[in-house]
Amino acid sequence: LSIIQKVCDFYNLIFNPSDDTTDIYSIAYWLYDFLVANFTNNMINFYVSYLIADRDALDNNMGLSQMRRENDTVYSYSKKIFKDPKLAAIHADLEYVIDQIGTFDISLNNILYYVYMSNPAIGEFIASNVSDTQNFFKDQYESYIVNSKHAADILVYIKLGLQQAGSIMEPTSV
Repeated sequence: LSIIQKVCDFYNLIFNPSDDTTDIYSIAYWLYDFLVANFTNNMINFYVSYLIADRDALDNNMGLSQMRRENDTVYSYSKKIFKDPKLAAIHADLEYVIDQIGTFDISLNNILYYVYMSNPAIGEFIASNVSDTQNFFKDQYESYIVNSKHAADILVYIKLGLQQAGSIMEPTSV
């Protein structure tokens, strides 16, 4: 229990088991995996999943279409990778998009949803036992990308993740 509490304290989270039958060892394992062992991979996975899932809104709300016309040389590379022009625009202007997302109010539950899209039971299990006391997204993910000496590497990994997942995606219809 002290390991769970230390991890939660470090990340400004509260451990609130869903009931008396909560498997303490499982929650300790998944919290450690999510927050420590695979922190960077989970953060990259979150951004890739979020960017792909919300590409229509991001493209419309950030004026990426206008940026494409103004900066066609950067966009031309991305257009060759992606079938979906919205993903190409996000890819071409990734630093700007990540910077803008940093102003969003994204809940811990949303992060868990995107990180564990392929296995939602894990995200639901963590969410049912842990709650955020501040703003996990801004305090951990956004500040890590902005302040980390590894920021450039993380942006490259997000771009590679977008390329891997998004290159086969067809454009969405709005």
